[in-house]
Amino acid sequence: LCDMVVLRQALPPVSPAGQAVPLLHPHASKRRNRPFLPTSEMLDRVAGQDARTPRRAHPSSSASRRGFLLLAGLVVSITPLIAQAAPPKEDKEVSWGAFGPAVFPQPDRLVAVGDLHGDLEAARKVLRVAGVLHPSRDEWVGGKTVLVQVGDQLDRGDDELAIIALLHNLSMQAERAGGALHVMLGNHETMTAMDQMVYGTRGAFERFDLWEQECKPQFEGKGPVPNHDEHHCELYTGNLECGPDDATCQSNLGTRVPDWARARYLAVRKGGAVSRTVFRNERRSFLVVGDTLFVHGGALPEHVKDGARGLEQMNREVARWIAGEGAEPGWLNGENSPFWTRYYSQGVIGPKGQCKTLNAVFGKLPGVKRMVVGHTPQQMGCNEVCNGGVWRIDT
Repeated sequence: LCDMVVLRQALPPVSPAGQAVPLLHPHASKRRNRPFLPTSEMLDRVAGQDARTPRRAHPSSSASRRGFLLLAGLVVSITPLIAQAAPPKEDKEVSWGAFGPAVFPQPDRLVAVGDLHGDLEAARKVLRVAGVLHPSRDEWVGGKTVLVQVGDQLDRGDDELAIIALLHNLSMQAERAGGALHVMLGNHETMTAMDQMVYGTRGAFERFDLWEQECKPQFEGKGPVPNHDEHHCELYTGNLECGPDDATCQSNLGTRVPDWARARYLAVRKGGAVSRTVFRNERRSFLVVGDTLFVHGGALPEHVKDGARGLEQMNREVARWIAGEGAEPGWLNGENSPFWTRYYSQGVIGPKGQCKTLNAVFGKLPGVKRMVVGHTPQQMGCNEVCNGGVWRIDT
C-alpha cells in the first residue's frame, strides 16, 4: 500500500527526465505479452487445483501485495464539480459509464487507486485510507471526492465478486453524494472476457458458484430474498447461460468447463451476465478528469489521434464487445494496446523517447498534463517519470 501523497498545486519533479529507471519487476525483461492459452489448457490448469487442499492466504496489503496508489487532492481547483450528473442513457438501460463522456472537469479532490486483483481486504483498506469508505461498513463517506480505479479487479485473488459489488454500490452512493467513483477496465477483464481464466483462483470460482446458488431462486421468484451484503445478489440480473448462437460457450460447457467453474465462466466471459451489465455499462477504457488522463496500461499517439471524441468512441467499442454485442476492436490486444502496453512503465524513460511520445499524446488532449497508469508492478513503489507526466501506481 503506497502512502497517501497530497499534492496541492503543481507536481514537483521527483526525478529528472532521462534518468535510468531500474527494471521494475525481477522478471521484467522476460515479461512479454505471450499468446493466450487455449481454453482447454487454461481450464485444465485451474481444474488441477485440489479443492480439498487449503488455499494459501492471499497476501495482505501490508506485505508485498500488488496494489495501489492514492493521489489525494491531485490538484486543487476552484472549478466546481459537475461530473455527478448522469449523462443521457443510450440503448439497453446504459448508465453513466462507457456510454457517457470520457472527459470530466477538475474536482476539488481526486484520488487514484491501482490494480485490486481480488483482494477485498486491501481494497477496503486503501479506500479507507483515501477517506472515501466508512471505517466499519461499505458506505461512501467521500462526499464530492472523485476516485478512479484504473482496472484489474479480476484474477489473482478470491474476492473478485465482492470487489465488483463493492465498487458498483459505492459508485451509486458517490453519485448521490455529489462525488464520483469511476472504474476502468484492465487487461485482466479483457483477458477473462476472451476465456483466458488461468489467473482465476479456485476460491473465486467457488464464490461465483455460491452466488448463483443463493441468488438464482430469488431472481426466479422461487425463494427468499438473501442478504445482499453477503451474497451480492444486486449483481444477479439474469440467469447464467450461453447465448443461443454462442457455439464456443456451449462447446466448452459440454467438454472443458467443470461444474464448479461454470458460474464464473458464464458471468465474466464476453457476453456473460456480469460482462453485459456491470462491465458494459460502468467501465471505461479511457478517462480524463481535469488535467489527468487515466488508462490501464498507457495511451500512445495512435489512441488519441481523434481527441476526446475518439476516446468516447473507443470506450463504446470495448463496452459493446465485452457485452457480446460487437466485434473485437483491432487495437484491443498486443504490446501497443492501451490495456497491455508497458511503454511508460519499465526500462529507461528519457526525454527523446517516452517523454516525447507522451507530449504528443497530450497535444491531442488540450489541458491534459499527466497520465496515471497501473498494469506494471513497480518494485520501488508509486513513482513518476517525465517530470510528473506519468504516474505509475501498480505496486
